[in-house]
Amino acid sequence: MSAVIENLGDLADKLVARIKEARLKIDGPAETDLGYGGPPIVTFWSGDRRIHFSFGSYEGAVAVAIEVVDRGQESGARVGRISTEEEAWRVMEGFLGRGKSLHRLPDFGWVGEEPMADPLIPHPPVKPAVMAPPVPARPSPAARPAAAQGVGGLAGVVLFSNDAPKLARWYGAHLGIPLAEEGGNFHAEIGGATFGIYASGDLLTSGVRAMVTLRVPEFDAFIEGLAAQGVSVEGLDRTVRGRFAYVRDVDGNPVELWDGG
Repeated sequence: MSAVIENLGDLADKLVARIKEARLKIDGPAETDLGYGGPPIVTFWSGDRRIHFSFGSYEGAVAVAIEVVDRGQESGARVGRISTEEEAWRVMEGFLGRGKSLHRLPDFGWVGEEPMADPLIPHPPVKPAVMAPPVPARPSPAARPAAAQGVGGLAGVVLFSNDAPKLARWYGAHLGIPLAEEGGNFHAEIGGATFGIYASGDLLTSGVRAMVTLRVPEFDAFIEGLAAQGVSVEGLDRTVRGRFAYVRDVDGNPVELWDGG
């Protein structure tokens, strides 16, 4: 059985291997970061055709959203969802490798005809200006399903800064927090929780200065419950430290949810 997609970076690596094996003329991948807590988008392209992969929630479940775009004669886009690496490859091979029509693609639960991410991403893909994400409509309390057990505790806080070294020096000099530098970011541990200062580069958007990390014991049930309540789950990731999911609060602040490893 084909592996379920949990990490877009892993998916991109496996698709590249399949592309080389099949000797197809497909370019990419290129990753576009729409901002902290926002969904990264992985893009492949061939000529006027593109495929974007990102995470999204539909009908109460977290899924990998796929958008196929043709800027040529057909000039259109289809948006759908997939769950496995094999499904991702079948769309890639058919649309970019064999030039199938948009409407002759395999049926993988297409959910719309309008492009999702395409207006934000030039071709070839480059990092766009950050756009504030829309606040998802919230269903009435009566319509919400029962949520899983709540968060289990505060795991950490990250501050974003356009001058991370300067901010780290301030916390060290005035508050006595010993921050260690790693790849331009700074980390410390305070009372069992992590404290980080991350370099934002040009991604720091107005009103977003911090991200909290919350530990969630019943991770799978909790994330599915959020999606069912209309909360947009903008990313999933699996690392050696455990599994993570990313959402935004109603003010647009990113929130990282962690299974505790």
